[in-house]
Amino acid sequence: MNTEIVRLITDADDMGCCHSANRAFYDAYKKGILRNGNIIITGYAVDEAVEMFKNEKGFCLGLHATVTCEWNTHRWKPLLPAGRVRSFTEPDGTMMRTTMAIHRAGPRFAEMLAEMQAQLDKARALGLNIQYISTHMDPRWLFEKNEDDRFGDHVMKWVEKEGLVSRSSITRTRLPEPPEGITDRIERFVWQINAAEPGLYMTVTHAAYDDEEMRGMWYEGNETPGAVARERDIDRLMYMDPRVLKACSDKGVRLVQYTDL
Repeated sequence: MNTEIVRLITDADDMGCCHSANRAFYDAYKKGILRNGNIIITGYAVDEAVEMFKNEKGFCLGLHATVTCEWNTHRWKPLLPAGRVRSFTEPDGTMMRTTMAIHRAGPRFAEMLAEMQAQLDKARALGLNIQYISTHMDPRWLFEKNEDDRFGDHVMKWVEKEGLVSRSSITRTRLPEPPEGITDRIERFVWQINAAEPGLYMTVTHAAYDDEEMRGMWYEGNETPGAVARERDIDRLMYMDPRVLKACSDKGVRLVQYTDL
């Protein structure tokens, strides 16, 4: 592999969480530079996402292993029976909204890991070729102070056993920091691409459209009407905006999938 070029892993989280996200993922792949994306297999719109991507050979699919559900509207439940996942579920059976809520309730890593396995098994049963793992709202910190319950270590061993890549284990360089005077996020990304030295870089976004569905969605800490929709629409544009496409073309950026590594 030629290391004297800029190599860029383009990734996005939360496919399957809603229709708006699914559409943004597909468009950013077909019309832009998105080459990796991970799916919430318990999500509200997972069936649609599966139909969109199960036959896309040029797209690297990951599992967004999920034990929380932050949304006000699109509430999802674990795949496992309620009696096996009590440490991270609400009384109505949906997943708790934050990792802090799980922390207060008393987390059990065995329950979480069992649910993650169930999600991976379902993704494969649906015909998805899962290649990598990321964790939704990263619950690993819950166990970092308890040497007997190193959840992150258990997750890594599980990922290796399943023959997958862990996104968190990828060694890469940070993109250069743009000048403070550049405030537009797309322009900042273009500047980063142009300023990058040869090496491996990664970007992770939460692509969606600023549409009616997304404007009705919010989560704790970001309740401003329409704010999440606006933010995630910009995330989509980071992978589709003509300025970004031109910068990548002019720079000779190689778009990298996790399977390339």
